[in-house]
Amino acid sequence: MPWAPAGEEERQRKLYVPMPFPWADLSSVVAISHVSKRWREAALTTPACWSTITINFVDTSKEQAEKEKAKIACLLPRAQLFPFDVIIQDEGISDAWPSHLMELMGVMLSIVKQARGVYARVMGNRLASLIAENLADVPMLERLALWWDGSEALQIDGFTDDYSQLCMPKTYLKHAPRLRSVQAHGFPYLDLRDGPISLPSLEIFISEDIILFHQTIQDYDLLLHSCEWATSFTLLPDFHLTNIPRGPVITLSHLTYLELSTTSMVGLFQPSPRFIAPSLATVAIHSKADVYFTQTILEPVAREFQNSTAPRKRFILIMLGDDARGFPGLSSLACSLKAFIQILNLFEYVQDIEFQWCVWNFKPSWNRTWITGVDPTWAMTTGAVIPLYQQNSSVEEAEPPCIDGGGPGGADILGNGPHRHPDLGPNEIGVFLDSQKGPFMPNLRTISFKNCTFTDSIGAVNFALALACRQKLSKKTGTFTELEMISLVGAQNEASMAFCSQLRQANGLEDVVIQVANA
Repeated sequence: MPWAPAGEEERQRKLYVPMPFPWADLSSVVAISHVSKRWREAALTTPACWSTITINFVDTSKEQAEKEKAKIACLLPRAQLFPFDVIIQDEGISDAWPSHLMELMGVMLSIVKQARGVYARVMGNRLASLIAENLADVPMLERLALWWDGSEALQIDGFTDDYSQLCMPKTYLKHAPRLRSVQAHGFPYLDLRDGPISLPSLEIFISEDIILFHQTIQDYDLLLHSCEWATSFTLLPDFHLTNIPRGPVITLSHLTYLELSTTSMVGLFQPSPRFIAPSLATVAIHSKADVYFTQTILEPVAREFQNSTAPRKRFILIMLGDDARGFPGLSSLACSLKAFIQILNLFEYVQDIEFQWCVWNFKPSWNRTWITGVDPTWAMTTGAVIPLYQQNSSVEEAEPPCIDGGGPGGADILGNGPHRHPDLGPNEIGVFLDSQKGPFMPNLRTISFKNCTFTDSIGAVNFALALACRQKLSKKTGTFTELEMISLVGAQNEASMAFCSQLRQANGLEDVVIQVANA
């Protein structure tokens, strides 16, 4: 998927997780059809081979337009009645369209209205507006992904008042009975001033970086009503709503996956929760480079998740960690490990935890907390602000203030401290059981790292040893649920390889499944 960045580029451009993309390499299909006469006959009589139609807007030349039209004319008859997907790729064409380009636009729109899936990456206002205006009566559409890649905020053309430019056209998705998934990046959502629209088949809703979204919607009630059948709901706007009135509580009985940022929690859970999700099984929190959370925002989310009847619950943290050097614009700050532990402590009832696109130094207090529990002095106070970052001190400056005489393991609130073997001596088990500390994440069964960056080999090795020590402590005391699996997905570096190696060698993790895979 050309417009979905990967690896480090994805982190630089803000995380975006695309829906499954039906990419088909036409050159490969053509190559297969030229192997032999029998292969060619098989390819030509298999409509699925020709059911992905890619339209590239490279320039405004007549030669390029004719090339794209000829490709479409070749593919459509071969696809026959097989459901097809349309991929629209804008490479930066101007908004001044000659007549031959207008003809190509007409061909494009005619097949968009018949498509099963539409995936568009656009850079120009005019093309974005044209696509949006023609997504009204789309009875065959099942999947829609719109990615705005322009240099400025998208404003839909063709309206007389400024307010409407911040919305999709009023006819947008008015008749889309089969629509199962909607994904929008940088595109505004539909105009809801006339009430919610009916999307009876909608299962997945993803909306990220909605520029000026807060000016187009007064609250999320109508949006939730439009998504009442969804099983997955992701809302990551750039701005939070203001002056939000208390509203009715909507039951999203099918919802199992919820992904939010601080900006979307305001309005969905503050000043009061707007929905109940009795089957919620996964909650993901995306930091979006926010510098703080507040207890009053996080607690209602944690409470709603805890009240769900899902037999197993997974908590995902995205773009956090204990090393700010991995996050653009934050490298001059230091991550507050205290804040990170406070957030996890609110979700201590979950069985599975996953870290995505996080940067890990594995500071001593983090490793020690998995064994000895959270220091009571690190507990949150009512209504507290949770700063995720602190101003980084230079080497010459004094250490930041310590908590409880140095916090767990002699560390400060940033988690800094001397590295030491993360183990409990024979006398320390009794001391731990008699302490006032509660066990950290006591119900945890699996830990996953997906596309994370490990920045310190010693810290990573010590974290593996800490998990082994925790596992042995669990077997002796029953304080924790025993770990079942630790998985790492993504590119490997020296620190992550050292972590994996230590996991496999550590005494105490013999019964734990260790999974390692590339992204």
